[in-house]
Amino acid sequence: MIKTKSAQDIPLDAKPLLLAAAHTTTTTTTTAAAAALPPAPETEYHYYYHHHHQTQKPSLPQLMLYDLPLRKEIVGHRGLGANSANISPKHQENTIESFHAAHELGAVWVECDVQTLNCGTHVLYHDEFATTKEGTPMRLKDATHHDLSLTRLEDALLNSAPSINFNLEIKYHGKSDDEVARMATQIAEAVHALAPKRRICFSCFHPAACIALVEHMHTNESKHGILFLTEAGSLDGDTYNYHDSLHEAMRFASNNGIHGVVSHASAVLASPEPGVHAHSLGLALYTFGKHNNDVRLAVTQYCTMGVTALIVDDVATVARSFEQLSY
Repeated sequence: MIKTKSAQDIPLDAKPLLLAAAHTTTTTTTTAAAAALPPAPETEYHYYYHHHHQTQKPSLPQLMLYDLPLRKEIVGHRGLGANSANISPKHQENTIESFHAAHELGAVWVECDVQTLNCGTHVLYHDEFATTKEGTPMRLKDATHHDLSLTRLEDALLNSAPSINFNLEIKYHGKSDDEVARMATQIAEAVHALAPKRRICFSCFHPAACIALVEHMHTNESKHGILFLTEAGSLDGDTYNYHDSLHEAMRFASNNGIHGVVSHASAVLASPEPGVHAHSLGLALYTFGKHNNDVRLAVTQYCTMGVTALIVDDVATVARSFEQLSY
């Protein structure tokens, strides 16, 4: 467990580097702060380490070469916010209309959920079940595009404004490790074919998906960024302990050539040290969650906690506050 400190406990020169200042050498104080973190427990990642080739660990300057949200770039959650956030009820989440609305209000990126139907069509949808055209619930993994009226990934990539960048979160309800890895690769292949010039990054809570995406990136010499999602301690009894520890999630990402970690904001707000540790490993750090709709907490993460960019529901409010920042 990372020891909690207040932001005031860390001297100004120890505050984490942000991606836009990636060329700056990490200070001695920052290095000491990162070194003060307790060692992560030795964990066997049987499937992932034994089947994955060695990759060069990322560094902050190298991250600038990949498609990733940069400093002060707002990421709209499922477009102009998740339906449950009730920020903009007239815009359905994970739709092209929501993406354009978010972009007009200041979101440089939009985060959306991608999963694959039984017929092989990739669609933008968050949940495991959806309502069919006949009004009955159906698991997406059992459905075809004829059953559901959902936005297809292909349509989103081809019909959204070219200036909209995508963070594609891969959903994997009820799938095995091998199925998740295969689906992630298929989605990456579709993206590579449909939108080779658009700025796109991938994210997923499942290690197998991230490993498969790294391998696809190297094979195809792609510049798409890859991010590992973690709830960072807010889950109980999850299969993968990197979900329970932000420190472990960072170690997993660093050891496997993943470019960054996306954490629940509560874990980062609890201590300034995750930002220091992420940047000491050459990782970008992003956050999600309702805390990011609070302007004060959003600015705090960005200015003093080492967070590169935030995924938010209230795009308009957070974007306005970021425009007023002088750095």
